[in-house]
Amino acid sequence: LARVSSMSGCLTTSLAILRYLLSLDPLRDPAGALLTLDYFALATARDEDARFLVDLVESDDLQIYHKDCNDDKRHRCPLLSMPNWAYSYALALRRLGRHDESNEALRSALRSHPSTLALLLEKNNANVRGGGRSVSTDWPGVLTRFGSMTASASLEMAAARRNAAREHIAKIFANRGHKLWAGDE
Repeated sequence: LARVSSMSGCLTTSLAILRYLLSLDPLRDPAGALLTLDYFALATARDEDARFLVDLVESDDLQIYHKDCNDDKRHRCPLLSMPNWAYSYALALRRLGRHDESNEALRSALRSHPSTLALLLEKNNANVRGGGRSVSTDWPGVLTRFGSMTASASLEMAAARRNAAREHIAKIFANRGHKLWAGDE
């Protein structure tokens, strides 16, 4: 229903639908609302929706719960553990005029989810190969730096599974939300 609404250009309706679906079962989120809720909160381009996103992250009321299939242990982590929420939080802060906090949130998102940057740049057709480089578009140097961080991150099989899940979420985020990052904000 949210997808149909968005295809019709009713982004506010899509956001409302996802908020409702999440409110039905926020602990398990069986509808996967957390995968695109942040996108619609930013795509509406309304300050109140950006404020909703920021308030949701900062309140820490909503956590991500999951059960490890290997040892049956239950884990809990904040929304910013998901790449889409980490980057969207930074962009929402920027849109609300909280630039210093936005810069710090973006640094944190880049440290936590470095591969998402490459996905966003690729979807926005940014020059990541190095031809015609300038100070403002020196992406090869940036990507190299973050690439070395990810190479040492996954040493164990459990870490590799978590990284695979993050990569999948990052791809969903980049495919859906890359246009939000195309501007000069």
